[in-house]
Amino acid sequence: MDNRRFFAYLLLGISIFLLFNSFQRQRDLAALQAKADAERLQSEKEKRDEKLAEIRAKAEQNADWKPPAEPDRARFVLGSMAPEDGYSLVVCLDNRGAGIERIEVVQRNPDGTLQYRSLQEKERQGYAGYLALENTALENTPSGLTIRAVPPGSPAALAKNLDDANGSGLQPGDRIVGWKGLDGDLSRSKFEQWSDKWRPGQEIELKIQREGAPEATYQLTLGEKPLDIVRAEDDWAKEQVPGNDPVRSCLMTLAKLDGLDIGEGESVILGLEKTLEGNWNAKPIDVEGGQGVEFSLNITPYLQVLGSDAQIELVKQYKLRKPNKSEAVTSPDHWQFHIEYSTSVRNLGDKEHKIAVRQDGVNGISLEGWWYPTKISPYFFSAAGARDIIVGDQAVSHALTTTRSIVSHAINTPASPDFELFGPANSEAKRSLKYIGLDTQSFTSALIPSPSDPDALKALERGRARVLNSVYRDTTKLVSYKQQAVNVSFWIDTPSVSLAPKGEIQSSYYLFAGPKDPELLGAYKLDEALEYGWHIFGFFAKRLGWILHLFYYLVGNFGIAIMMLTVLVRSCMFPVSRKMALNAQKMQAVQPHTAKLREAFKDDPRKMMAAQQMLMKKAGVNQFAGCLPALIQLPIVIGLYRCVSVDVGLRQQALIPGLDWCSNLAGPDMLFEWHSWMPDFIAGRGTGYFGPYFNILPIITITLFIIQQKVLMPKATDEQTAIAQKMMMFMTVFMGVLFFRVPAGLCIYFITSSTWSLVERWLIRRNTPKGTKVELSENAAAEIIQTINKAGTGAAPQRTTATQSDKPKEKYQKPPETLADLFPGWFGKKPAKDTPPPSNAGGNSEKKTNRSPRNNKPR
Repeated sequence: MDNRRFFAYLLLGISIFLLFNSFQRQRDLAALQAKADAERLQSEKEKRDEKLAEIRAKAEQNADWKPPAEPDRARFVLGSMAPEDGYSLVVCLDNRGAGIERIEVVQRNPDGTLQYRSLQEKERQGYAGYLALENTALENTPSGLTIRAVPPGSPAALAKNLDDANGSGLQPGDRIVGWKGLDGDLSRSKFEQWSDKWRPGQEIELKIQREGAPEATYQLTLGEKPLDIVRAEDDWAKEQVPGNDPVRSCLMTLAKLDGLDIGEGESVILGLEKTLEGNWNAKPIDVEGGQGVEFSLNITPYLQVLGSDAQIELVKQYKLRKPNKSEAVTSPDHWQFHIEYSTSVRNLGDKEHKIAVRQDGVNGISLEGWWYPTKISPYFFSAAGARDIIVGDQAVSHALTTTRSIVSHAINTPASPDFELFGPANSEAKRSLKYIGLDTQSFTSALIPSPSDPDALKALERGRARVLNSVYRDTTKLVSYKQQAVNVSFWIDTPSVSLAPKGEIQSSYYLFAGPKDPELLGAYKLDEALEYGWHIFGFFAKRLGWILHLFYYLVGNFGIAIMMLTVLVRSCMFPVSRKMALNAQKMQAVQPHTAKLREAFKDDPRKMMAAQQMLMKKAGVNQFAGCLPALIQLPIVIGLYRCVSVDVGLRQQALIPGLDWCSNLAGPDMLFEWHSWMPDFIAGRGTGYFGPYFNILPIITITLFIIQQKVLMPKATDEQTAIAQKMMMFMTVFMGVLFFRVPAGLCIYFITSSTWSLVERWLIRRNTPKGTKVELSENAAAEIIQTINKAGTGAAPQRTTATQSDKPKEKYQKPPETLADLFPGWFGKKPAKDTPPPSNAGGNSEKKTNRSPRNNKPR
């Protein structure tokens, strides 16, 4: 037997070793293949660059070819921050690439405050407006920061000129050359350090130099900083995610033109880089009930360099309108959390051409709270990231591609770093989209077909996700913990079509950018972006969310509303909880007898099982009575947890209004900041186990968990049970580490639920009728042991009916079934009196039966 066991273990070890070597060899071969592919593509790119350089050299030698004049770089702002203007969004556009630089949510509450303000920092930030500052050093002038954008209605637009009563408001082109309190030379880093200390309502003074005017001092009264839901700026110093370089959103170029196309791993046809990096011509356009800008770029000269005779002009339009509250809430026009975005390709020549368009998606979506995510993933073994790609198509209603999977693919396959979402090999239904976009914990930005062009995303050629981070391959600069916050985006290629002479091909979209409010998402057909996990949990979570908002409407505080909802749910489950508690009490009562049985039959599991069955039957305890109630409660409790996890209404809602502590129930309570004096592995953003703030609510939560475990768990009667309870205590403390960054709203739910459990158990114990308690004789275990031993080895004992003396003495009393029975004084009911036990059908009481000792012996 020993030899056979030895050879079995030896064979198993050899098999595991060979299997591991096989996997390792496959990984090594894949790495070598990826390296070879990357070298091949790099070689092909170098050859293409050399060919392009030759073509450009020939074009420069041609006297008839002239490089087109390029306009100056400029910003254009759509919308307004003024409450009276009524816009939901403010959009900053850049004529470099004709892309989106920034989108801010400026929707207001009835009291005029921002409904969605920036929560990057714990303190409320003062704000002058997005100024798109650039470092400038003009000849014979001091260094300064040039203002490139001034949003209408912003504090910068309303600034007062202290030197000229007739002049007011900053303008694009103004240069900041100083401010009150500036120490030393001006620099952008000093300005950012100063602006970090701004607070709403604070008055600041800027020294402004305007062309053709003397230097003047302007006074600004700062407002609240709105949420920047999309931004193309390098602010990784705050987020601590290196490599997230600024990239504009919604860029556009040609994917194919006759025989020219974009190479694998490239972003543009070589020679057409100006479509992404050049300055487009721009002009404002009239929009009913809003504002708009049109960008255009004639790429004919660049095509001539490539040897093409095509005469092509690219045109893009952005339109932003005010919300129309007269429309139904199911209409996007009621909300106006979208930009009307259209692209056109115009053929200015007399020849037909075959073209396809590459449309880049949005990127730089807000990283708010990426280091304390509670975002729910639809996948069991894959966690959601801070910036995931969502796609809704005609084949699969909704699919989510996590940030980590996109980054892992780019690292493992450098030859083809873009992650394929769909391609020519997929069916037309898979390539026909309802939406495609970026998704975070609380916000979504997605490209959806315009109602005027419902086929804009139909039968696409290909779609891929890409990483927009310059150091994602360098693990010394970007650790794996921060991969979930890497900037990612997507691109789609339209199908190839024929462009007739003097013809035009146009595509129209809605670019949605807004919070994950169920009613708002429903208006844009983006309901599935709100992820609850399994459908059964979502069923309860949605309905509990309705009740939560009803309570908030009644009390005006989401913290109290969460407590009320938790108490309501636990009260409704009281009958189930009561049965579980009573069964737990019975199980606790028989524990001493169970310990004696284990000691007596520790070497014979079969006898042990038979003895336990006899004990439970004698005590009237069902070992599985707690399983079904627990299964019934599970989807409701998890649904309540999911409801609190995903509700965007908890964002920037304070537990105690007026206090900075716990001012955002969708994030940790942030009692105080400790990152400045704690190690990075403890208090770093993303890398620290506990995060940059010390939180007190998780400490209270875990303390209640420990108390609950001590109170509800029966006392250990043997060494095995004691070890199990110590492991449970260790797991509870470990949960405290995991829960330390849990949002405050969830902590309030846990605290309320744990407190209710303790009070509920105390009340049940105090009001449990005697008829439901187990009273076994001290010799019960000895009698069972004697009976089992008499039955003989391997024989099951005869099931006997316990005599009257063996049964627990009970005084019948109807147990409470509802809260009204448990608290009769609260509900105006009289306490129930002891009632005689129910009689049998014949009206006679149960007769005593005398059995001979022979009948009680096991067979």
